[in-house]
Amino acid sequence: MLKYNTCAHARPRMHPFIPVDVRDHDPVYPVASCCKKAVSYKVAEPRSYLSAIRDREVCENCPMFTDPDTLISMQADTFHADIYMDRLIDLPVTNIRKLFKLLHLYRWENERAIDSLVPYLAQAVQESKDAWKQASADYVHGWRKVDTPKSRHPAVVETLKNNGRLTRQLKAAKARHERWAKIQSIWAEISAH
Repeated sequence: MLKYNTCAHARPRMHPFIPVDVRDHDPVYPVASCCKKAVSYKVAEPRSYLSAIRDREVCENCPMFTDPDTLISMQADTFHADIYMDRLIDLPVTNIRKLFKLLHLYRWENERAIDSLVPYLAQAVQESKDAWKQASADYVHGWRKVDTPKSRHPAVVETLKNNGRLTRQLKAAKARHERWAKIQSIWAEISAH
């Protein structure tokens, strides 16, 4: 299962399975291994494990949750794809370009998908920009200079951990915003032709 289809809750037709390594166990729902709530269960093939969750409702609190409302379907001749718009950010740029080109080549068949995608991209860019501003403000107000960074004093260690956390959050928010802006610019570029 691919990374951008991680949530079992977002895939209502997904069938649960009973793990081989646990007797008298309730069925579990397969998810991608990158899902933070996943547990590895043994499956029928030798030395084979599959990541799964026990309760598909738990996915809604998972950071890898894929909202089923963001699903769009596109059709291009004999090609059909179901795309989660909130997981476009995980696709390589070349694949995003190909999908957008196909959407425009077969505009009439994909009118509903295009009508959903355009406002979603604008909203995603705005939300990521707001998140970046918030992370930047948290960084400015929370980051503290440490005179002796090699000290193992508990207060120094805690300050360094907090500084590292704030720096990672700021970098991740900036990268996310830049990625959504890039996707929106690809859409605008292909729409212009």
